[in-house]
Amino acid sequence: MSELAEEDTPESIPPTGRKRIMVTLRRKAVTDKAIAALGSRPNVFQREGSLVRVVRDEGQLAKGVLREQLAPRIDMLPLPSLSEELTEAAQFYAKKLRDGAFVKIKVPPPSWVVNCVSARGTWPTLRPLRGVVECPVLRPDGSVLQVPGYDESTGLLYEPAIDFPPVPEDPTWAQVEQARDALLEVVCDFPFAQPVHRAAWLAGLLTGFARHAYRGMTPFFLVDGNVRGSGKSMLVDAAAVIATGRTAARTSQAVKEEEEEKRITSIALAGDPLVLIDNINRPFGSGVFDAALTGEEWKGRVLATNTMPRMRLNTVWWGTGNNVRFASGVDTARRTLHIRFESLEENPEKRQAFRHPDLLEWVRANRGRLAAAALTILSMYVKQGRADQIALKTWGSFEAWSRLVRQCVHWIGLEDPYAAHEALTESADTTATALDDLLSGWLELCKDNGVTACTARQAVAWLDEDNQYRSVSSRHVLRWDRLRSALAELMRIRHGSLPTERDLGYLLRGHKGRVVNGQRFKALAKSNAGIPWTVETISSC
Repeated sequence: MSELAEEDTPESIPPTGRKRIMVTLRRKAVTDKAIAALGSRPNVFQREGSLVRVVRDEGQLAKGVLREQLAPRIDMLPLPSLSEELTEAAQFYAKKLRDGAFVKIKVPPPSWVVNCVSARGTWPTLRPLRGVVECPVLRPDGSVLQVPGYDESTGLLYEPAIDFPPVPEDPTWAQVEQARDALLEVVCDFPFAQPVHRAAWLAGLLTGFARHAYRGMTPFFLVDGNVRGSGKSMLVDAAAVIATGRTAARTSQAVKEEEEEKRITSIALAGDPLVLIDNINRPFGSGVFDAALTGEEWKGRVLATNTMPRMRLNTVWWGTGNNVRFASGVDTARRTLHIRFESLEENPEKRQAFRHPDLLEWVRANRGRLAAAALTILSMYVKQGRADQIALKTWGSFEAWSRLVRQCVHWIGLEDPYAAHEALTESADTTATALDDLLSGWLELCKDNGVTACTARQAVAWLDEDNQYRSVSSRHVLRWDRLRSALAELMRIRHGSLPTERDLGYLLRGHKGRVVNGQRFKALAKSNAGIPWTVETISSC
């Protein structure tokens, strides 16, 4: 414990309003007092068992996520910064023997105090932080958070950069229609494939204002186009600017699931309200991303530590790409709300005729009015109790979001956004398509070899025999192309390459019993050669 100037005693220090804490061997009592004092610090919060603060970066790529300058993020409070906060919150003293008598001297917070405070896990005097918002948002009770500062009822820190007009207490239907039309003006220049895709974008925009008003999962908003340069990223940025005042935090499509898990952990820790996965150019989706979409909490290892905190994941995920395909073996398409562009221009980036030539600048200039429009719609919908009166198709896993956001979009006169999702899943279920090929190809393989069922070992042997014949006869065309294509898609191997017997067995067991086009795989009694697999036709009732 370091000593300061000898004359620096309590009696000689001017009053500062800080608590005075005597450092003794009673560590719990000293730690309790330090925590009590820490409650006075304006930028120290607790979040899911960790001490955190809110920081604003200068705009940089950090842990795979690019944020615009001064975007707020939640940061775990490092021990040196905690020591600084304790120094500002309290004056620590210790007794020291001097000239035969004990005197009180001023000391910095001892390292053991800092460590004990950090490790306590619960801090009664500190405010719980659920997130940071930069615009008014809807509360769970249907009211609107409009007063800057910390909101006790939600645990949100509201830090607006501009003054927002007040949201009407009891808006009329005419005001709701005006608000709807104001928001749709933002996207008047975009080539939506169908009106339902415009409704899906509005659902994504409203989700940013409603995310803290419901508990549950939120779909992935995918802006997909038929050609580059049609404005997909700008469409997402328009929604982001209205909600946050800046363009969307960006990340790229992860190559490996381990990398993706680290990025999601970083995003969960930072509390990013909106993240864009930009320029998707490979089959999209993974088990890790599916877990992020359908879990209310996220648990991941913090870099350079051994801690794995649980964090509430309230991020609204967006993505962009051209003719995006989904990876096989995952359920990402089922969790996606599709926003499709169909541009008839060969080079849409050269188009000149726009109502708002500099859209993002126009949105920034009108941000307050547009944010108030979004909340006018949501608050009126909640007050009218319309969720109990609108019957729409159920979207499993997203019931709470559907009751609040999806039904609200339909209530104001637009198409049900779920129709865009249905059209996507019908065309994008690559797993079902590949399984259909696998079943048909398996039937063809068995028939050509005079059997009704075969084992994984037999199938690989027949395919390999065909490959060998091709290697000695250049005119030979490989047989069973449909089966080979299905294996390449489902097992991510090169067309013409062969899986191992073991991997093929895992694939068959993994899809055992799944019905595709009235057919499914059925395992027969195990023999010395292995498990024979046959294709069973399911009779329709």
